[in-house]
Amino acid sequence: MIRKITSCLLLLIMILSIGFSGCSDKQDTKKDTSKNSSQTVQQSKTLRQLADQYGVLIGAAVEPKYLSETDYANTLKSEYSVITPENVMKWGTIHPKQDKYDFTGADQLVDFAQKNNMKIRGHNLAWYNIDNPAWLENGTWTKEQLLNILKDHIMTVVGHFKGKVYAWDVCNEVIGDTVPYDYRDNIWYRVIGPEYIEKAFEWAHEADPAAKLYLNDYNMEEKNLKSDYLYNLVKSLKDKGIPIDGVGFQFHVNIDALPDMASVYDNVKRFIDLGVAVDFTEIDVRLNSEPTQTLLNKEAQVYSDLMEIALSLGVKNYTMWGITDAHSWIPDQYKGSGWGLIFDDKYKPKPAYTSIHSDLEKGPSGINFLQKLKDQEAARNIIPAFKCNSVSTVPTLDGIESPGEWKDAVTYEFAYDQLNDDTRPPLNLKDFDGDWRVLYNKNTLYGIVNRVDNVTQNEISPSYQNDCMELFIDVNGKFTQLRAVVGKDWEESPMPGAKKIKWSKDGKTCEFSVELPESDVAGLTVGWNIALSDNDGGPERSRQVYPFPGSNQSYQGKDLGALKFVGSTDKPVDKNRIVPPFVARKYFIKPTVDGEINDFEYFMPHRYIFAYNQLNPTDQRRPKDLKDIYGDWTLTFDKNILYGAIDRQDDVTVTNSSDVHNNDNIELTFKIDGKVYNLTDVVGKDFEPNNSGLEAKAVWNSTGTAMEFSIVLPVDDLSDKTIGFNIALTDNDGGDKVKYRLFPIPGEYTGDNSKSMCDLYLSPS
Repeated sequence: MIRKITSCLLLLIMILSIGFSGCSDKQDTKKDTSKNSSQTVQQSKTLRQLADQYGVLIGAAVEPKYLSETDYANTLKSEYSVITPENVMKWGTIHPKQDKYDFTGADQLVDFAQKNNMKIRGHNLAWYNIDNPAWLENGTWTKEQLLNILKDHIMTVVGHFKGKVYAWDVCNEVIGDTVPYDYRDNIWYRVIGPEYIEKAFEWAHEADPAAKLYLNDYNMEEKNLKSDYLYNLVKSLKDKGIPIDGVGFQFHVNIDALPDMASVYDNVKRFIDLGVAVDFTEIDVRLNSEPTQTLLNKEAQVYSDLMEIALSLGVKNYTMWGITDAHSWIPDQYKGSGWGLIFDDKYKPKPAYTSIHSDLEKGPSGINFLQKLKDQEAARNIIPAFKCNSVSTVPTLDGIESPGEWKDAVTYEFAYDQLNDDTRPPLNLKDFDGDWRVLYNKNTLYGIVNRVDNVTQNEISPSYQNDCMELFIDVNGKFTQLRAVVGKDWEESPMPGAKKIKWSKDGKTCEFSVELPESDVAGLTVGWNIALSDNDGGPERSRQVYPFPGSNQSYQGKDLGALKFVGSTDKPVDKNRIVPPFVARKYFIKPTVDGEINDFEYFMPHRYIFAYNQLNPTDQRRPKDLKDIYGDWTLTFDKNILYGAIDRQDDVTVTNSSDVHNNDNIELTFKIDGKVYNLTDVVGKDFEPNNSGLEAKAVWNSTGTAMEFSIVLPVDDLSDKTIGFNIALTDNDGGDKVKYRLFPIPGEYTGDNSKSMCDLYLSPS
């Protein structure tokens, strides 16, 4: 198997890679001719001047201590029209003791804004303990006492800035982070209850009736369960007559987990249609490695998409969480990350600046993000749906698998760890392993999960950090997440309908049922994912394995595959379910294709297993005897050359069949710009002659346990592209027929690997 890299070797490679990536950046910069590549163009107007004509405020989060820097102050007053105090209006700074207020830093920012004809957005009046002073957090308060403290704070602070602060983030991040969503556990909620939000808005309005008042939150920018919760909260506040004017969407974006802009567009629109303003309040786009031109252009596209949405829907505040990469919260919060703002650390405009400048020059584009998403999805590959067959005699849910009880169900693997780049499950199957099956009767889903785990943890908080099983189901737009810790019942869920789960005494098996919100699901295809978590005794889980790879976003209703309830007639699919792609990262050190897999050549890329035997329609699992057949694979690239490494275990190797496809082999399939390319390589040999026209090379080691390859693909540069892809490991143990044909995805082998393809994303970082 590909070995784990040592920390010393990792450090050495990281040091070397900085030099290599630096050279690559220079080459990329010279070749890029897009509008985003210009970092030195002198713009005729500033962002502030351009945005003024549309009534849009261009903003930045600011620390007063940096105003003494000439470049900081000049850039701020030239390019921006609104300031959000990054920290100096939070409780810990402005109200350090119960009987003391300190307005020094905040007054400094207000004075700067007034002198430069800028506005101030107050941030914030009630938050949780991240920046609350010790006297507040550690006090023993009654409800009445804490209400008086909150009122005094709001009346004093808002009153101090009356007429100077045009808007306030009254309550910040009031919703928790776990499903089912509820109010965040903070001192205000614990002692006062949810009414603290209503009181905060009423007192802020009383202190300054002219100020605009907002709820501000994160991870609710798309349409998801959290934004649904926020929407209903805002609606309830409006229905009660609470003086709320708007909602702040934060947009702290991770370049490796980009928001669905069509969903963002749709979400912004529904809040506006509710009758509240939407502001973009804390935008940054963090990069997780040294910036290349490709990454900077990708970052710029995010800023551009958000500006286009703002202009199209009438968003009037577009604020970034800082000015320059030289002074950013990101590196402190996310080690090794940064570069998330529109000016670099020398105050040089980045492609992100150029992109939003161009958007403001053009004005509202009228771009239809929903149609744009459909156009993008048209080029993606949809993996086959998992199958759920009907059953007339429903299983007895007792945690015991009775003979024949689940014979009509297809068995699938928990194959990919979504918490780690190395997605492979443990090679020691006694450490952790699992599989799952589902059936249905009328509108009820029945399932069984078998689990192997040498350590079971089920008593820590929060519950999702335990050994547990989770379901993610979207039935015609009605999404729910269900969780059951090993040995326990389903947790509370807003999903209506009967639910039952029963674990065996040893926690190795659970059987469950879930009533779905349809009268009969026969023929229906729904959004689907299922996960099994593993905690080996620490404070946090170490793995969460799913049937396909991803970034652990299914709890948001994202990254779902499809589950088909097999029936006589298929019902229309409400939407395409496109699972996250497999990922290949750009190499730091060029691999030598010699059949000897070295750690330093492949230490960064994602690693995957050959997970599903498509030759068996009822049991798609890979063999549990790893000596029978086992394989894993990883890819890396540079320019238009794809490199790969495959580890293989097999107790019998067959290479003498006249039909190459009946030998032990590797098959690769690519789909690029609508054209399919196939390559086959018999164990121990080079790629077979083919009509693809691709320049390709494969080299095995002497034992047939490792293979490396390189393929020149018909594009100028693979970086940041998503292409159709498939890879198979074939095993013949000496018979007339192939015994296993293992793929990364489920399906039924037809002899044409292009019929059920997945996506491969070529990541520049």
